[in-house]
Amino acid sequence: MAAAALLVGVGVTAVAFMRMTGGGATPGPLEGAGMTDEALRSLHAEAGVELGAGAGGALPSDSVGPVSDAYRTQLQALQARVTESPEDAESLEALATLLHDAHKREEAAALYERLIELDPSRRQAWLDLADCYGGLVRWADVRDLMIRMMGPFPEDPAALYNLGVAEISLGNVSQARSWWEQAASQTSSGAVAAMARSALDRIRDQG
Repeated sequence: MAAAALLVGVGVTAVAFMRMTGGGATPGPLEGAGMTDEALRSLHAEAGVELGAGAGGALPSDSVGPVSDAYRTQLQALQARVTESPEDAESLEALATLLHDAHKREEAAALYERLIELDPSRRQAWLDLADCYGGLVRWADVRDLMIRMMGPFPEDPAALYNLGVAEISLGNVSQARSWWEQAASQTSSGAVAAMARSALDRIRDQG
């Protein structure tokens, strides 16, 4: 699994950064960031953020190689269950997770969006949707989603950390610093706080 930027959830300890991109290509200027490739590359490197290609290049491939018969069988079964019971949160989450793990980010995102509207208490669904958006280089959507997540999950350490990732990826150093400072102050998740402190150390001389 490639290193990446967004946090999977509270269970992550040894794996510090979340799967988000299929490779380590450096993005071109992100829309609205007003920064050059070189400036963004420097910010990402300082913050330890690895991204796929952005507006200036191709998105990371959704291809994960040959699809197994077992995967097809499971996919078809879950699709049938969701079609039959579109408000079945368990089936929605199972299908979204299957697609997410197969790097089918667009399809998974649509299902996660439905799921959190249906049941906003599913914390992991918010984080997995952020991962999908990040993999698609939709940083403004990551930011907006994590702000929404803090409605049902006030001051969630992973949401705070991910907000910093979104802001640094948009070239907003001061905003990233602010979110990471809040994440670093959280006592409910030592691993996330440590990651936030590490990110802050890396951007200490930036902006």
